[in-house]
Amino acid sequence: MPTGSELEEIVGSADPSCTLPEVQTVLRALAEPNRLEILRLVRRRKLPAGQIASQSHLTRTSVSEHLHIMETSGLLSRRRQGSLRLYRARPERIAALWAFFASLR
Repeated sequence: MPTGSELEEIVGSADPSCTLPEVQTVLRALAEPNRLEILRLVRRRKLPAGQIASQSHLTRTSVSEHLHIMETSGLLSRRRQGSLRLYRARPERIAALWAFFASLR
């Protein structure tokens, strides 16, 4: 979890133009506890779905479904490396969400 100063830095660099529908999409994606766990796993490194499944209590099929929802909402990026698809958190999307909430103060 970022510290207060790290959050300020993230929010300060965020695009404050995150629209309400975008915020709703991200919040719906984050409302599922398993997706929060996945986000924690991929926040600092790229991981394939199989490794995400092995580091959680989820099946590969379940992980794939969650990854699809998270990628569609913009929370994750996906990159091919050979036969693998590597997933990683998109910090700019999280920052945009923080910026949206900061704008409500």
